Amino acid sequence: MGKDFYAILGVSRKATPEEIKKGYRKMAVKWHPDKHSSGSDAEKAEAEEKFKDCAMAYEVLSDAEKRRIYDQYGEEGLQAGGGSGGAGGGGGFPGGFPTGGFPAGMNGFGGPGGVKVVFSTNGSGMGGMSGFSASHADDLFRSFFSNGDPFAGMHGFDDMSDLLHRRARGGTRPKRARSQNDILPNGCVVRLEGLNNGSMNGLVGEVELFDDARRRYQVKVNGTSSSIKPENLNQVVAGATVVGTSQLELNGRQAAQAVFDRSKGRYLLEGLTAGNGVISLKPTNVRLPVETRVMIQGLQSRPDLNGAVGKIEEASHDRYTIGLRDGTQVKVKFGCVTTCLAPSSNL
Repeated sequence: MGKDFYAILGVSRKATPEEIKKGYRKMAVKWHPDKHSSGSDAEKAEAEEKFKDCAMAYEVLSDAEKRRIYDQYGEEGLQAGGGSGGAGGGGGFPGGFPTGGFPAGMNGFGGPGGVKVVFSTNGSGMGGMSGFSASHADDLFRSFFSNGDPFAGMHGFDDMSDLLHRRARGGTRPKRARSQNDILPNGCVVRLEGLNNGSMNGLVGEVELFDDARRRYQVKVNGTSSSIKPENLNQVVAGATVVGTSQLELNGRQAAQAVFDRSKGRYLLEGLTAGNGVISLKPTNVRLPVETRVMIQGLQSRPDLNGAVGKIEEASHDRYTIGLRDGTQVKVKFGCVTTCLAPSSNL
């Protein structure tokens, strides 16, 4: 039996989008790990899993298409791609993404069986989500706070900013790097490229923090932390949507993972076909998720913006609304951004 996402959020199966949103707010606050930091190891583990469950439930029920599939087929339907022939085994990105390259708990390219599911569970009593990381749940929680504190007035959460900066798991609680539109968030999955140490090129790791003084990221790869320049990182994006292609059966589908090929100027997407092959698409045919950090390039109307890095705040039709470091917003066509933080000429 799969999870009951409605029960997790404490709402009925006929709940409106607003009721689902309120349900997530309430339950995410209830199970936020920082509220259970003084509990036993078992209690902290339970809170961690239920906090992720809340995020997973909200991400499904707040999306009309995912909710439709879930209502019809249950969680198993999401794992199988809604009965539409989810991506199968085999394949992988040429020359990269070796088995074991992804951080623990995250699906990777080229691993055994490829990427098969939207979300995955291990079938345990609390349903550990091997495809839904704690950092992803954290990002969703922060996104609610970014537009004003929706939890204001709730007991124990008067200072949400302090809570979000203290978020960590176990042991000491390191200070979180401040959030900026032009900086990759902690937990972001990245591929290493263009390094002098060729043995590390192609490996995939997870951003731990950004050192503002040195202008470098601390990235954990296979359990080891390394200091990496922004231009040597390429984001691995989950949930990119195919749009406007001549292959109508692909339009509207979300890729399990996508990475930008600098040399070809195209995105390589996996998890869209039954054979789990890699599909190459132009940036104009890929809609990146909100919160993705991107670099503007090839903008003729405002050449002064080329090279600027910002965060996607909205995506509609064929344009993104991008928030820049100084807080200003610009509208840019899909084809004028890349998930790399520097052009290949800078490597």
